[in-house]
Amino acid sequence: MISSRFIVLLLIVLCLVTCEAGLFSKKKKDKDGEKKLSKSEQAQRDIQMGMAGMQQAAQDPAMLAQLMKDMQDPEMIAEAKKMMESKEFKKQMKKLEKDPNFKKAMDQAGQAFEDPRTAGMMTAKAEQMMREGGAQLDKMQQDMQSAMQTMQQDPRVMKEMQDLMKDPEALKQMLNDPQVKAYMNQVEALMQDPAAKRQMEQLANQFKAGL
Repeated sequence: MISSRFIVLLLIVLCLVTCEAGLFSKKKKDKDGEKKLSKSEQAQRDIQMGMAGMQQAAQDPAMLAQLMKDMQDPEMIAEAKKMMESKEFKKQMKKLEKDPNFKKAMDQAGQAFEDPRTAGMMTAKAEQMMREGGAQLDKMQQDMQSAMQTMQQDPRVMKEMQDLMKDPEALKQMLNDPQVKAYMNQVEALMQDPAAKRQMEQLANQFKAGL
């Protein structure tokens, strides 16, 4: 089983090398070779990603806790509201509402909440997942802070990560690990902290100098 410490180190390295522009300076991505999505395609993609995220959050306490935390962020709420008010988004939602599978899922959800016993069980489960998820988020953030300090203070760890980045197959296997996916959102959340952001910029320079 892969240790959480190694996972955090790997994710930090990946952010240093592949996500630096997005996390540090929010520069526009290089669009060479990328197909630009139409507004309609983007709206469809947003809906699909949103539904997939909700399904995953229903099974993952840490992701559920992060989702609830995000819903308290005024900027994120404003962005979501803007997206939902767009003509393209509304058009795609109308199409989705005609989908038999979607209608069936919505009917089942409505029936579940109409039953006091079922609704109570679902509420209790959600509250338990929130408590567990909050504790997991705290631990993840502590692990990340510790990992960044380790990379700065121990040249051997930095070298280990540099060697790993040169092995595409090893990276591919690591990214398919469920534990890795659980930490991904937390890396970007941590970068909202100015002090953590400065640390990452310093690490980026050290890391790339050794490649």
